[in-house]
Amino acid sequence: PSQIVGQKLTVLMPGPYLEELDLDQFREASEQLVLGTRREIVGRRQNGDTFPLELALGEGRLPDGNLFFAGVLQDISDRKRIETELREDNTQLLGENTELNASNLRELTARGEADEANRAKSDFLSQMSHELRTPLNAILGFSELLKERAGARLVPRELQYLDHVTEAGTHLLGLINDVLDLSRVDAGRMDFHPE
Repeated sequence: PSQIVGQKLTVLMPGPYLEELDLDQFREASEQLVLGTRREIVGRRQNGDTFPLELALGEGRLPDGNLFFAGVLQDISDRKRIETELREDNTQLLGENTELNASNLRELTARGEADEANRAKSDFLSQMSHELRTPLNAILGFSELLKERAGARLVPRELQYLDHVTEAGTHLLGLINDVLDLSRVDAGRMDFHPE
């Protein structure tokens, strides 16, 4: 650093970058001293490598009326490296956030579809149990009626057939009622109390 104090800017700045630095723009900002004007530029090290600099310029006039610029340069390599790391971290976080949002959306969609399927299943079971119980109750009622009214006129084998119809119908009705009860428990319309 002591080697460049008091030197011209051209010592620090490679040609193409020096052309980009338009000192006239700073002069046009004000005819008086312009302090605190900062600009990021590219500097050149002794070995020829380039690095980021921050240039703070001031303008003034000498007693003879000549215009001069005074500048303070600061190596901002560390700041630029940290800014790059932060941008990369932010990009990664945005990607992870996008992925998490997509996952949440898929989960909500799947949950909605599962709830809809569950409602459809419950409606189907409720409807089917009603559709099955109504004719089954009729079969059971008629088989009991036949046994009561025509029992004396039936041969033992025919009475045995009626008993099979009644037993099978009662068993089937129990199964249908159990399925309906499970669908009610599943839908939250019935409390389950194990015994």
